[in-house]
Amino acid sequence: MTGHRSHADALVERYSAGRSIRELERGHGLQPGALANHLKPSVRGGFPRLEILERFAEVLDAPLKEVTAAFAKDARLELFDSEPLSPDTEQLVNLYHQLDPTRKDLARATLRAILDQQHAEHPET
Repeated sequence: MTGHRSHADALVERYSAGRSIRELERGHGLQPGALANHLKPSVRGGFPRLEILERFAEVLDAPLKEVTAAFAKDARLELFDSEPLSPDTEQLVNLYHQLDPTRKDLARATLRAILDQQHAEHPET
């Protein structure tokens, strides 16, 4: 992939509205290189952590699925296409990702308690 334009580069170009990656980083209060380091030719072909993919999606105002697909293509990973998340589910996932680990445990326990109550009230569901 070195020497060629990557899928991630094309994604950034498509959504950056002519701004450089450094301008985007600065405009979102990110440290220099927070995104740019993941676009370097020396790291092409690697697949970033979900947190990084989400940061790209937020900064570029691009769909997370499209960001993930671009990096997956660069990493030569095959993604299995599935139904998109509903807006409600996507909102819950995004909120969950913002929680610290202790609060994630609490959120899961709370949802389990709600489900247990629902099943007690409506055993057929």
